[in-house]
Amino acid sequence: MHFFFVDPKDWRTYPNAQRFEAGLDAVCAVDREMTVGTLSTFVRVARRIPALTVGALSLRSIAEEMNLGYSSFLRQTDCLAAGGPSVRSLDLLEKVIRPDDRRARDVLLTERGEALMKSITACMEAQLSQPKMAQIAPQPSSDGDGPSNPKPRRSKKPKT
Repeated sequence: MHFFFVDPKDWRTYPNAQRFEAGLDAVCAVDREMTVGTLSTFVRVARRIPALTVGALSLRSIAEEMNLGYSSFLRQTDCLAAGGPSVRSLDLLEKVIRPDDRRARDVLLTERGEALMKSITACMEAQLSQPKMAQIAPQPSSDGDGPSNPKPRRSKKPKT
């Protein structure tokens, strides 16, 4: 899983680097090739299982919340669950058919999924319990003329 980069010279000043690494290690222990999208889907679904179970939320609404196509979202949940013919299985979620509506599926955490979620939660709680760092000042742009973020453009008035 390659998604986070900190300049090595700044790594020593990064707060809670060991806890962050522990969270990454927990994810890598499950699957070294898990993408950020799949991990994001897992965390969002896992945190919403109680609402999914009582019918207050649907998988489709979670996909919409993530701005992800429903078929892509289902492919990720298949990967997180039992997999499929062309989808590998991570065995973190279990999809079960609802007894009252055979078209609907409930999603549950497997033991492996619970363990991963507990590891991620512990790392996040440790992060949140630390005092916040001072906000970092904007870096000058490459031409040395101030912040690298451009000024917002004003919309042109329509010609009348």
